[in-house]
This record gives sequence, structure tokens and C-alpha cells, in this order.
Amino acid sequence: MMVALRNTGTSPAVTEKLQSDGAVAACKSVPSPRLSVLNRVSHMKEVKGTCPLSREQVVGQYFLEHRAKLLDVAAFLDRLDRATPAGAPDFRELALREALAVLTDGAPHRVARVLDLLSDASPEIPQSAHGMKGASGAVKPVAGVLP
Repeated sequence: MMVALRNTGTSPAVTEKLQSDGAVAACKSVPSPRLSVLNRVSHMKEVKGTCPLSREQVVGQYFLEHRAKLLDVAAFLDRLDRATPAGAPDFRELALREALAVLTDGAPHRVARVLDLLSDASPEIPQSAHGMKGASGAVKPVAGVLP
């Protein structure tokens, strides 16, 4: 199992901790790759204290990078506020605002929950990509179907 975790950047000590806590075994027991990220994470035990850095070290090393990312998001939201409304908000804007709420709710597994919000877990493959230049980055709601 160490090989499977090596490419994730996980240190041997953290890998041992994950294995002893059952997190790795829980990942292996997930029955389907089609399950949402959130469903896969809910099978894992909470793993605390596995970061080799202290909170102070994490802030010291990563604060400026993430400060810049937050300023970028703030600038995007300011642009949205200044833009002329075109009816109902776009599904991507709604997904982004919902993801921002997840970031501040204090609950665990933020990355998995945000990824789940912004990922299409449907097993269907689009029949045509006509007119698309790339992924939309969020799940477009289907009329009459609740998320």
C-alpha cells in the first residue's frame, strides 16, 4: 500500500498513521469508482495531527500564496457584482458561491465537499460536445431534476 500512497506526496510516517487508523483500508473498501468524492471520504476516519508541520509553520509557508488566491476570488466576485445582470444567475456562479460557503462552515473534508459540488458524477457520457470548448467546471442543472 505504500506504493499507492507514494505518488500523493504522503510521507512514510503519515502513510503508517493512515494505515493504522484504517483510512487506507476504508478507501480500498469503496465499492464503486462512480461514488461521489464525498461518499468516498465519509468512509474514512478523521485523520488529525498527520501534517508534519505545526499550524504556525503551515501559515508561514503557505499564507502569501493563499492570500493571493483569495484576492483573485474577491476580484472575480467584484466583477460579477459590477456586471449587468442577465436574468437568473449562471449555474457556475451559484456553484462557486455554494463552494465558498463550504470553505467557511468549519466542517471537515472541505476539499472533497467542494470537489463534489463542482464535479459531475453522472455515469452518462455526453452524446455530443458540439459548441463546447472545454469543461464548464460545475454541474449544469437539468430542468425538472433536483440536485
